[in-house]
Amino acid sequence: MRVIVVHKTKRRSGRITTRDEVLDVERVSLGRGPDNDIQLNALTIEYHHSVFRARPDGIYLERVEAPELEVNGRACKERRLKPKDRIRVGHYQLTVLDGEGGEDLRVSLEATSRRKSEMEELASRTFVGLSRGMLTERKLSWLSVFSIPIIFAGMPVLTGQLETFWDTGPVARAHSYFADDCQKCHTEAFTRVLDSQCLECHADISAHTPIDVKVVDLEATRCATCHMEHNGEFQLQALEQELCAECHSDLGKRAPNTRVRTVSDFSADHPQFRLTVPTDALQSENIPGIGGRRGEEIWTRKVDRVEWDRGIQEHSGVRFNHLRHVAREELKGSEGKLLDCGDCHQEDPAGKNMADLNFENHCQECHSLSFDERFDDRQALHGEADEMREDLLEFYTAIELRALDNGEERLRVYRNRVGRDQPQDPQERAATENAKKMVERASAFLMDEDKPGACATCHFVERGAGDDGGDDVAPVRLLSLWMPMSVFRHGTHEPFPCRDCHPRAAVFDPNATASYESEKDLEPVARARPEWSLPGKGQTYALYTVEEAIAEAERKASRKSGPQIPVRKEDVVSTEATDVLLPEIDQCKTCHGGGHASSPAVASECVLCHPFHRKEYDRMRPAESLPAAQNEQNPFFRNGAG
Repeated sequence: MRVIVVHKTKRRSGRITTRDEVLDVERVSLGRGPDNDIQLNALTIEYHHSVFRARPDGIYLERVEAPELEVNGRACKERRLKPKDRIRVGHYQLTVLDGEGGEDLRVSLEATSRRKSEMEELASRTFVGLSRGMLTERKLSWLSVFSIPIIFAGMPVLTGQLETFWDTGPVARAHSYFADDCQKCHTEAFTRVLDSQCLECHADISAHTPIDVKVVDLEATRCATCHMEHNGEFQLQALEQELCAECHSDLGKRAPNTRVRTVSDFSADHPQFRLTVPTDALQSENIPGIGGRRGEEIWTRKVDRVEWDRGIQEHSGVRFNHLRHVAREELKGSEGKLLDCGDCHQEDPAGKNMADLNFENHCQECHSLSFDERFDDRQALHGEADEMREDLLEFYTAIELRALDNGEERLRVYRNRVGRDQPQDPQERAATENAKKMVERASAFLMDEDKPGACATCHFVERGAGDDGGDDVAPVRLLSLWMPMSVFRHGTHEPFPCRDCHPRAAVFDPNATASYESEKDLEPVARARPEWSLPGKGQTYALYTVEEAIAEAERKASRKSGPQIPVRKEDVVSTEATDVLLPEIDQCKTCHGGGHASSPAVASECVLCHPFHRKEYDRMRPAESLPAAQNEQNPFFRNGAG
């Protein structure tokens, strides 16, 4: 249940100020106790006065310890609330307000003038005085001396509830299976829970920084500082952004050499996104036990972390044109559908990131690797070029030798020159040479950039760069995770069209609807814009036309201050594989605000996108096991880290 409490405070000047408090709980409790969601500071109010609770037919006010409730000046036991209802609790008044959207209940809270002093009201409700009657001050003192040990020591023993009697509150739902076993965490009486007890079950939990990074404040922080138990079923994890901002808002003083930038609030104080993109530069990575195509090293494209900018480029080593693939009929000779974003970009099983793209699952159905018209059902091996030619050599050699077995003479056999070794079987030698020539012809066909060939359609060809002396393709590095230091779930954003965040990749090209064979092979309706691509609520794969994309870009540009730059087609349409199509931070801020944002913005704490425990680091260390190191000797982050 989402409840917004509007606190009204009257200043000495007579001016009334307001402050909104957002509560996301199953029920909202009112009372004098500090464990209430709405604490009312007055001695005359019950410790747990009443609660707001959601029912199928509305929001109800239910009493807990209060003898009765006062709504609109009338006493009641419970009441279904409606706008303008006035609830009286002591000298506080709560008024039910009209909702503004997104909340279940909106109430205002203000302190009204007291009818009488609290002492007078308490005295009127007190039947036993300390200076009159049978229980005088002296008698009460002696009675307390004997009753306190009996109640707080004897009663638990007599009732057989020694442990549960001292229970400070319900445990989190995840720990409910040992809720009655206090010694599971409290190994020593009257001693706080140690991190080592938490790590007995959570042994695989990761640290926040690398193992050689020691921070005084971080090492002295216990698990229970952020994960406070006995606060209810759903309050084990602390989400307050202040816990993160305490360090990250002043990183310059704590770690002068770090590349991690200061931040305190997503909406008001967060830097532009930094992306991991592959570059043209190549680097070698020594991977023990894995041999690459150039000896024992794996050569791949280097990745750099760069700040988001409209002009940044990635060099993955692949040729690709979004405009020529979106809404294109690619299945030849069958009743295939027009391609949409989800045909290639699919979530991984965990629903966190996009699954890796590969040729076999995403490309081969439309892009054939046929190399010989005589064998249409046989395709070349997709992988290293020298391994592909080796596979073709085995294929052609088998065909030539099989022809010899059938009595066919494949090539004229010439007499060897003087000084050369005489082959044992001239026909087999001729068959092998013939197979090599067929491999050269097939490789030239696949690598031909003028046709282009099947390989050159998507790859950059390097002449003579293969290990066997043949043509090779430039190394490829396709990323599935562009911002590894953050977390993003496509599943939670399914109600929004892909084009909201990736507009340049969602442009419909009517000239691309024809199949590779011929446009005349398609019915007229197949050439028309598919229905699923039309804009509308709930259509995930809605597309722009070029004209619509330009108009949308101009509309967004008009919102920003500064000189207006004319929008060109190449600014809104992706036709190159080097285009980086991730949105900038301003796109996220259209929906997400800081940790204390209120409707219509989505309150977004730091841990929503940046988990504290980083899986790429070593296991968490108990705070009591290692002495806190000095920052001057051990920097917050290693030089250049982050």
